[in-house]
Amino acid sequence: MSAVRVKFGEVVSNLNETVRQGEEHSLTRVVGLEHIEPQDPDLRRWDELSDLPDGTSFSRVFRQGQVLFGKRRAYQRKVAVAPFDGICSSDILVFAPANKKLHPDFLLFIVQSEGFFSHALQTSSGSLSPRTRWQDLATYEFELPSIEEQQRIVELLSGVDAHAEALRNQLHVAKETRKAVLHHLLNARGDDWTETTLGNVAEINSETAKNWGADEIVTYIDLSSVTFDSGVGVELFKGRFKDAPGRARRIVRTGDILVSTVRPYLRGFAVVPSRLDGALASTGFAVLRAKQGASISGFIWALIGMEEFVSHLMELATGSNYPAVRPSDVASTKLLLPPVKEQQRIVDEISKVDAVIQETTSALAATRQLRSALLNKEIS
Repeated sequence: MSAVRVKFGEVVSNLNETVRQGEEHSLTRVVGLEHIEPQDPDLRRWDELSDLPDGTSFSRVFRQGQVLFGKRRAYQRKVAVAPFDGICSSDILVFAPANKKLHPDFLLFIVQSEGFFSHALQTSSGSLSPRTRWQDLATYEFELPSIEEQQRIVELLSGVDAHAEALRNQLHVAKETRKAVLHHLLNARGDDWTETTLGNVAEINSETAKNWGADEIVTYIDLSSVTFDSGVGVELFKGRFKDAPGRARRIVRTGDILVSTVRPYLRGFAVVPSRLDGALASTGFAVLRAKQGASISGFIWALIGMEEFVSHLMELATGSNYPAVRPSDVASTKLLLPPVKEQQRIVDEISKVDAVIQETTSALAATRQLRSALLNKEIS
């Protein structure tokens, strides 16, 4: 049977099951947009309801196997398959097949396709936090293959996903190795190490783009687009300066170190690569620029990989839903600084592990590109 052209809303249901605040139920896990990683269909983080001091205002229910789609800032491409039952934010739509014409596992790939995301972006409205609506998503038209063909595509893309997961696991091992090596090197301190603060060796850069022309093309780095896992910035948004979302006015340069000041437990750290020189970052980052040579820059990057650094920021963070620290708090972080020669030795040792991390990260990126190419070839 050949493919038939259908509307998204004809084969997909938007589920609106809710629970009332204070109502007793068996749902113990809570998912917000911050828990869904861009372009990663596996949901790896969530909150336990019992750990939230004030409970949650979320009321939308999702069930295992259903597809979660972030309707706010759809350009972030936040889509995941629920591995359990739980409650989610109202900024997350919950999808399930409406009938037997759609294979349950095929739904994920439709929602991740380029055509669907383009439609979501075109139908989004709002300046700071653009959102799309189910009514608009339901009108998206695409070619729906036969069930047998859907099954073939699911098996093909699932094989690529399995390879990507193996690379993620390899990356996790490399990161844990880095932490262990770094902890050993930084705790083997000598008498010639001096106590100082991060602000004494790196300035908090506040260069802004006030004089940029409204129609200049810029790249925007969002809080959710960088993690310690990757170590580099990601091109998340590209467009005219006047259209850059949020307060994207801070210029970042090659070698700058970004430290997320919002929800530091998410480990939003990055070194700005040369391809992003002159990009804009949101004011949710402290931008560190080393005052000395390359060795100290590398040493700072090594430092923020320490769990102690994250713990320090969390101690200073204020706010319940979105705990944050001030850039001046980041600058006040104390550190023991070894002599330049020892700094370089530490950087050299860590660079060996970083090379493995970068190689694995590149392989993972290539796998994602392959997946994207296959996805858009098979689904239109």
